Amino acid sequence: MTGASSGIGAALACRFAASGGAVALVARRIERLEKLAADIGKDGGRAVALEADLLDADSRAKLEQRLAVYPAIGYPLIFTSTRSADGLKDLHEHLKGHISILVGQSGVGKSSLVQSLLPDLDIRTGSLSQVTGLGRHTTTVAMLYHAPGGGDLIDSPGVRDFTLSKVAPELLEKGFPEFAPYLGQCRFHNCRHLVEPGCAVHNAARDGAINPLRLDSYRELVKAMSQEAVGRR
Repeated sequence: MTGASSGIGAALACRFAASGGAVALVARRIERLEKLAADIGKDGGRAVALEADLLDADSRAKLEQRLAVYPAIGYPLIFTSTRSADGLKDLHEHLKGHISILVGQSGVGKSSLVQSLLPDLDIRTGSLSQVTGLGRHTTTVAMLYHAPGGGDLIDSPGVRDFTLSKVAPELLEKGFPEFAPYLGQCRFHNCRHLVEPGCAVHNAARDGAINPLRLDSYRELVKAMSQEAVGRR
């Protein structure tokens, strides 16, 4: 994702295996990054860069179908390849005039993507562990690079996993931009959009104004953060 030049947005670089399970996992991570972008407080031109070197045509079509909800709510999806240069021109255009950051697991291709975008740089790259499937740390500090066409790109240290700290539901809901027209319209002022009667967000999902999968994802995040909070006690 990208933010205005006065601030920082967030972006996701992720390498996909040709499996259905990866699609749902990636979707959940995108939503967690949406919450990160909401915390930063930047809205507007955000893009999600998906590195798809390992996808065949059929798997890519299925992934595009699964993730079609995101362009519909203002998150352009840019499929990129560091092997064929597919999508790099579009990503370049989205980066112009913005400060952007790549966020994701270690070894999924963030530094390789930066190197493809800025080929004059000498950047160490790694790969996912074949044993654990988790990231190997290669970038150990955040690095800011100036793009020749304007804008700045931050390559962040990779993470082994991406989780959220405890966040109040009234802040989490702001990470779902399509909820905005219905916030404050619920029967109860402290509605969490879970099982409460008279929930405007629930009614919008029921009527098709909000994709039901997005409301499900919001509820999963609320549940996951509640469980994490209990585990820390």
